[in-house]
Amino acid sequence: FGSEHQFETSLYYTGDIEEGILKGDLLIVAGGDPCLGANDFLLHYGEFIAQWARKVHSLGIKQIRGDIKLDLSYFEGESLAGSTSIEDSGNYYAAGAHSLSVFDNQCEITLRSSNVAGGPVEVVRVIPPNPDMKIVCELTASNIDEDRAYIYGIPGSNERVIKGTIPKGKKNYKIKGDIPNPAELLKRQLIEAIRGKRINFVQMKNRGEDGQTMEYDSFKRTKVTSVSSPPLHEIVSKCLYKSVNTYADCLLKHLGKKHKNEGSYQAGIETLQSHWKSKGLTIDGWFQEDGSGLSRANGISSQHIAKILSLTSMKDEVTRGFKQLGD
Repeated sequence: FGSEHQFETSLYYTGDIEEGILKGDLLIVAGGDPCLGANDFLLHYGEFIAQWARKVHSLGIKQIRGDIKLDLSYFEGESLAGSTSIEDSGNYYAAGAHSLSVFDNQCEITLRSSNVAGGPVEVVRVIPPNPDMKIVCELTASNIDEDRAYIYGIPGSNERVIKGTIPKGKKNYKIKGDIPNPAELLKRQLIEAIRGKRINFVQMKNRGEDGQTMEYDSFKRTKVTSVSSPPLHEIVSKCLYKSVNTYADCLLKHLGKKHKNEGSYQAGIETLQSHWKSKGLTIDGWFQEDGSGLSRANGISSQHIAKILSLTSMKDEVTRGFKQLGD
C-alpha cells in the first residue's frame, strides 16, 4: 500500500432532494478503516459524526424520508477467526476485523460491587451508550484485589455475558469489552446527530407509510463527504506499540482485498504466505488463522522467525543486538 496510504469511509445519499426533503437514504460505505474515531487518533478524526451531520444540513435538507443504510461489503467472513477461544471473544482485545470499525470497537463498562465477598455486581453504565447491547452480569465481588472478569459473546450477537470476579466494595470499577455491532452503533449516533441539527428524520425501511414501494432510485448515489484514516505507517506503529489486535486483523484482510479481491482472513493469509514463498521461505509448519495471533490455532517455528528477520530491514539491527549481547 505504501506508508502514506489512507483508508476511506464515505457518506452518500440516494434518491433526490426536493424542497428540503431527501426522498432517499443516507448510505455509509465502509472501507476497512480499523481506527475510525479511535481515542489515539482523535486529533486526526475530530468529531467526525457531528461533521457528517453538518454536511447533511448544509445540503439544505430539512427532512429525510428514508433510512441510513450500511455498505459493509468491503471485508468478508467473520470478524474473528473461528478458532478464537470463547474466553477471549467479547473482550476488548478480541474486537475483530469489521468492514466498518468505530471507537476501536471497544466499550467501557462501569461496575459497582457488593461490600461482601460473594455478593452481586451491578452494571452502572456503558460508554459509548449502546441500547442494542444486552449485558448479562454474572460477576461476584471478591476479596482478591484484581480484575478477574471475562466477557463472553458470539460475533454478531448483541448479548454479552460477564463472568468471574472483581474486588469487593468498588463503586466505579471499569473494565473494557468489545462493541458487538460497531456499524449499527455508528448508524444510531449519526441519526442522533442529524436530529440534533433539527432535521426531521422519518425513518422508512424500503417502503413508504402507505405500504407502497418508495419512489426513488436507490442506486443513484451522491457523495456527501468522506473521512480518511491516518497514514498507514501511523496505524502500524500504534498496532505494534499497543498490540492492537483489531488493527492487525484488519490489515491482514486488506492484504487479501488488494491482492485477491477478497477481504477475508484466508485470502490475506494466502497473500502473506505467497510473499514469503517468493523470498525462498518454506511455509511447512506455518499455521495461521488471523492477523493478530489471538487464535490458539496459530503457530510458526523459530526457524520462520529467524529467516524472516534475515530477509528484512531488521537484519542489521538483529545482528547488532546479538553482538551487544555477546560483548
